Amino acid sequence: VEDHKRAKLIERQLQHCGFVKNILPVETNIVVFELVDSITENEFIAKMKEQGVLCGTPGKQQIRFVTHLDFNDEQLDVLLKKLKTIAF
Repeated sequence: VEDHKRAKLIERQLQHCGFVKNILPVETNIVVFELVDSITENEFIAKMKEQGVLCGTPGKQQIRFVTHLDFNDEQLDVLLKKLKTIAF
């Protein structure tokens, strides 16, 4: 239940990010979104890794975040702040 709540909070933050083209419905602990055409999934992943955030890609122009038992509220806060301030 906590993982799903955290995923919904990530979804809400992504709705305000200029690099996001579309967000798939968040119904579990998995958040998948599509990047705008000017940013590749590899560029995004590398930029997030520089910030200490790991994410993956399920496909072209898509990014996936997964919340889980070892992902806590402090880490969520860090991620949300980084999503607000990351620039491309």
